[in-house]
Amino acid sequence: RQADATLEPMLVEFLKKTDGVADANSVRGVEVRTSKGTDNLVAIDQGVAAQEAYQLKESGDKFWQRYTEEDIVMVSEVYAYRNEAGLGDTLFIDTDSGNRGFEIQAINFDYASDIGTITISRQVYDQYFQDDAISGLALYAKEGVDVDTLVERLRERSAGMQEVFIRSNRGLREASIEIFDRTFTVTVVLRMLAILVAFMGVLSALMALQLERARELAVLRANGMTPGQLWNYVITQTGVMGIMAGILSVPLGILMAYILVYVINLRSFGWTLQFMITPEVLIQAVGLAIVAALLAGIYPSKKMAEA
Repeated sequence: RQADATLEPMLVEFLKKTDGVADANSVRGVEVRTSKGTDNLVAIDQGVAAQEAYQLKESGDKFWQRYTEEDIVMVSEVYAYRNEAGLGDTLFIDTDSGNRGFEIQAINFDYASDIGTITISRQVYDQYFQDDAISGLALYAKEGVDVDTLVERLRERSAGMQEVFIRSNRGLREASIEIFDRTFTVTVVLRMLAILVAFMGVLSALMALQLERARELAVLRANGMTPGQLWNYVITQTGVMGIMAGILSVPLGILMAYILVYVINLRSFGWTLQFMITPEVLIQAVGLAIVAALLAGIYPSKKMAEA
């Protein structure tokens, strides 16, 4: 078993008793030999706060109730995918008490490791490993306590005892989202290019339509249609084109997003995102298609009306 740096027991108790701390969960991370190879094993305290910190993709019956009492583990989505492991499979781990089998009873969403993680209850971990060290500590603020103020208080109390890194979950989440958004900046560029291509496509189609329907438009003008009426006629057709394009883009966009999340993303990284369809985004897509079509149709409509 290989372990990383640990926290001093005195510091752990000191931080737990800090004013404003409602609950605490310890974390122990080690490398262990398993039937799949060398893997990361994380032991956590079981509690309501710890449960809420994990989003389960799949789980067995009454998983959290059994978590501290039975030889069961939770694996990350990446681990399950890369090792072809699923619910009900038995994972053999070399412990200080010998090689033991642990049944996989939950798969959780996790984006912290690209090789995956095995998570076990601290209570079960202590039964098989002679290791009472703590790698990390999750502290939960009391209701109404300012998190940033509590972080500063914890840093002040830990100063001089042990060099530790303390950061709020909110700050970590904001930094992660910023990095994540930066990674997907290219999608914003692709979106703008798609709008530009659609704009040019509608413009080119209408310009070609002007040449093709020159005789038809001349007949309409000869029958008494005014330039304004002809302009309204053409711009209405343009709007209908935009509506049809927007409506057709919705199911195609959803299908493409589904493939990206559950096929391409899974094969590339081993994890998936939570697939959510937001009505506001779909409405924006249709509205954008209509606006782009109308803008692209202004010049051709003007030329047709003047023909």
